[in-house]
Amino acid sequence: MDKPKATPKDFFLWAGAMIALYAGIFSFITLLFEYINQVFPDKVLGYYDPYAGGVAYAMASLIVATYPLTRAGTKSGSAAGRSF
Repeated sequence: MDKPKATPKDFFLWAGAMIALYAGIFSFITLLFEYINQVFPDKVLGYYDPYAGGVAYAMASLIVATYPLTRAGTKSGSAAGRSF
């Protein structure tokens, strides 16, 4: 029986995918908490500051973190014949 060969390229691709996955999960959880804070504001503060940047930062980091995962399985940047 032959052992499957793992190259350094495979290691770094998997490591990058895991980092992107954890960053995406962290961003998604942060986004959920920011939405909860916006819908149910803190009674002590009396209001929610929409310009604090929490929702925008969480959404942007979620898009940036998960974009490599959506493009990882495609060749030359085209998915199912479509070009982005």
